Amino acid sequence: MAAFDGELELPGRGDEQIQIRGFRVEPGEVEAVLAGHPAVAQAAVIAREDTPGDERLIGYIVPAGGADDAELPERARRCCADKLPEYMVPSAVVVLDVLPLTANGKLDRDALPAPDYQVGPDRESPDTREELLCQAFAEVLGLNRPEAGDHVSAAGGRSLPAPVSTPGVSVVELFQERVRRSPDAVAVVSQDECVSYRELDARANRLARYLVAQGVGAESVVGLCLPRGVEMVVALLAVWKAGGAYLPVDPALPASRVAFMLADAGAVLVLGTQEAAEDLPAGRVRVVALDDPAVAVLVNGLPEGALGVEASGGGLAYVMYTSGSTGRPKGVGVTQEGLANYVASVPQVVGFRADAVEGPGRFALLQAPFTDLGNTVVFSTLAGGGELHVLPAESLTDAGAVADYLVRCGIDFMKAVPSHLSALSAGAGMKGVLPARSLVLGGEAASAVWLEELLAAAGDAGCGVFNHYGPTETTIGVVTTPLTRDNVTGGTAPIGKPIANTRVYVLDEGLGVVPPGVAGELYVAGVQLARGYVGRAGLTAERFLACPFGSGERMYRTGDRVRWTAAGELEFLGRVDDQLKIRGFRIEPGEVESVLAGHPSVAQVAVVAREDAPGGQRLIAYIVPADSAADQGGGGPASAVRQLCADRLPEYMVPSAVVVMDALPLTANGKLDRRALPAPEFRVKQSRRPADEREELLCQVFAEVLGLEQVGVDDDFFVLGGHSLLATRLVSRIRTVLGAEVEIRAVFQTPTVAELAQQVGNRKSTRPALRPMREQEESR
Repeated sequence: MAAFDGELELPGRGDEQIQIRGFRVEPGEVEAVLAGHPAVAQAAVIAREDTPGDERLIGYIVPAGGADDAELPERARRCCADKLPEYMVPSAVVVLDVLPLTANGKLDRDALPAPDYQVGPDRESPDTREELLCQAFAEVLGLNRPEAGDHVSAAGGRSLPAPVSTPGVSVVELFQERVRRSPDAVAVVSQDECVSYRELDARANRLARYLVAQGVGAESVVGLCLPRGVEMVVALLAVWKAGGAYLPVDPALPASRVAFMLADAGAVLVLGTQEAAEDLPAGRVRVVALDDPAVAVLVNGLPEGALGVEASGGGLAYVMYTSGSTGRPKGVGVTQEGLANYVASVPQVVGFRADAVEGPGRFALLQAPFTDLGNTVVFSTLAGGGELHVLPAESLTDAGAVADYLVRCGIDFMKAVPSHLSALSAGAGMKGVLPARSLVLGGEAASAVWLEELLAAAGDAGCGVFNHYGPTETTIGVVTTPLTRDNVTGGTAPIGKPIANTRVYVLDEGLGVVPPGVAGELYVAGVQLARGYVGRAGLTAERFLACPFGSGERMYRTGDRVRWTAAGELEFLGRVDDQLKIRGFRIEPGEVESVLAGHPSVAQVAVVAREDAPGGQRLIAYIVPADSAADQGGGGPASAVRQLCADRLPEYMVPSAVVVMDALPLTANGKLDRRALPAPEFRVKQSRRPADEREELLCQVFAEVLGLEQVGVDDDFFVLGGHSLLATRLVSRIRTVLGAEVEIRAVFQTPTVAELAQQVGNRKSTRPALRPMREQEESR
């Protein structure tokens, strides 16, 4: 049976069951209904594909007693419509004098004629129906009428009206067009540095020539280990202009993890700084420090004209590593073609539109530059001619600094993780952290209660809010929707509809379509699918499957549980596996467990995410110590294994607490009983009493933010479960309670009450300090 966008392709069945538009159909059941009509003597039902990509259920009948009734086919079809589901009703019924048989007396399917679709007064032809449906889809979606090939598949797949062919223009080519149109327009702003499109292009061309001289070409992978700023954008463009692909490398990652990524991706060299080069693994891959005077002289002496290297649509654009369930990270290879479709499709549907007066607008980059969250902003800016503002790293968790920047620089567009924005809004107010025109949320699910507060503030400010969903394997994002007070109801918010050239399917465990309103797993097909996992053919085959609803294409199994709403939008319900999202970071518990289990003190381990207080989701590890570790001193195995994680994993994957247990609780069927896992107890140190009112107030603020009963003056904020977003709340509470301004970096540099009290003491209070509650009560 042939396949098309909406039907299941099977190599064959021993019985006569067939698949139409993803639905299982027993021909015998349909034939019984047809043959049950008093004017029908015999009936047969088959699936035909007379037009490529358009398979239909067709009924064949022999009239009883040689009856000659022109209305019989339609009456027989209506009989089916009265007794069968819509997908089992034949698209057409053909009247025959006799059913053709083979030599052995079986139905000769090859001899059955194609139906002749007649256009009657009460029934449109297939072409007419398709035209009307196209118009209806365009009307509902508020878009231009799609071509006839764009549709909502009855197989459960939905796709927006899309270009007939995928965009043939790469991000670099779109950037070049912006250079040609507006060479003197501001391209990137980073602290005191501001460069135009002309200058950015010239610097990228010079560096690209240097890379080509170093052997970089098509499919070459170049590591980028650079700080936030202009040089980061220059390097990204240079790698593409040289024909290569980039690999983002966070200098804060453990050296062992960086070494694995560089080797696994086959990086030919790394672009970094002299400072970063000191921390990178030595001797494995050549590191070029762009701030080395000798390198700078060489690069700046090269011609600044275009190289003329064209990016292949199927060529590699970048490799991005995500957490891996097998114990090691996996590299996702994203193509230029997928990225081109993203920048051609997404900016317009998330409100990143140019204004007749203001122009392309100003974009704020709040995230790490080489993440899916950051890529939306960076690529939309470069391709659309906007002005990219790269906020300093130290201000990203400082609510006051972010709010001030958005207003002072007139930021129009921004993308943020809900938990990050929630922490910022707690310190600067909801309106204080909104851009002027459009805010995109992504990276994690958001609380509906918080969303309602956000939408109220955004409505008053005239700022649009959009939800944007997509795993790294589908090139940044493939589903989006505007959020309004109307569609954020009942404690849930939709993630939206697919973008152009993308199809999404909600399927059960057998890849069967589930009806709207029923939960299933989300599968994605279309041009934005990544190549797969670098060097991991087996894992790629597990997650990137042959799509049963398309001709030879693949679909990606996301692992996300979703359902279609009555409005035709997807709603996120959770995961089908153990994958976690914490503060927008994707975490496979298996990778953390693998590191923990490698410690000789650990016999068993489990890692889960807990939210024992609203908005305070944390990664918690539970271990059963080996016999030899049971009597360890110095904090026991808990502190040792947590340090091991800190040495080998990114900061966001290090458990906030490690709980030691005699045995892991199990359910009756032998699986981990997550409900029986106890909440961690963050133990405070035996500390001296607060020396003054300032320390006592800080102890109270620490305890409030961390959700603990008390905190001592020598306790470390981060050891007690704090993280960057909670640090933002801490700064806000210090401002409120003590009337003092403390920079977020001070919390990281001086994380204990005693140390931070000294920082507070150096700040001039702008508000009267509140007395400790104990003293207030005693004075009553």
